[in-house]
Amino acid sequence: MDSSNNKVKKENRIELKFQSDKWKMPIVLKVSRVESFESCIKTLCKQVEFKPAQFSLEFDGESLSFTDTPMDLDFEGGEIVDCRIKA
Repeated sequence: MDSSNNKVKKENRIELKFQSDKWKMPIVLKVSRVESFESCIKTLCKQVEFKPAQFSLEFDGESLSFTDTPMDLDFEGGEIVDCRIKA
């Protein structure tokens, strides 16, 4: 594989921060720009003790759909997504 292919693959991954009042520090995930937020939630659930059905996501006060991707929302990396945990 040539280095230009590697560069393209790296550029398609971005860092997103997921924060909640249920944990102290934001959780940083490196995700593909075309990966759904549902996939992010599954990864988060491995790190915190909540189930995917308990999560809702918001960005800048707007609800996010689990089927949305960072590319759908023009995320460039570094965005902070709020995780709301339902009891």
